[in-house]
Amino acid sequence: MGWHGFGMGFLPMFVIWFFWAAIVAVAVILIVRLVGGSSGSSSGSRGSEAEEILKQRYARGELTREQYDDMLSHIRR
Repeated sequence: MGWHGFGMGFLPMFVIWFFWAAIVAVAVILIVRLVGGSSGSSSGSRGSEAEEILKQRYARGELTREQYDDMLSHIRR
């Protein structure tokens, strides 16, 4: 008799747990997006990351000025 009604008590407990888990998940996603956006990990930063690599290669003399300009124009499209 002690287990009578267990199913009715478990459902609200699960709903409350799911509610808090959803709130935590949303908070984590928002924090990751905010921190990720400021650190430059968004897709827009791939271009600037590629530009930085291109600048380094040009500075080391691996590329001519024409190659650098051509590659830079492709990155910025």
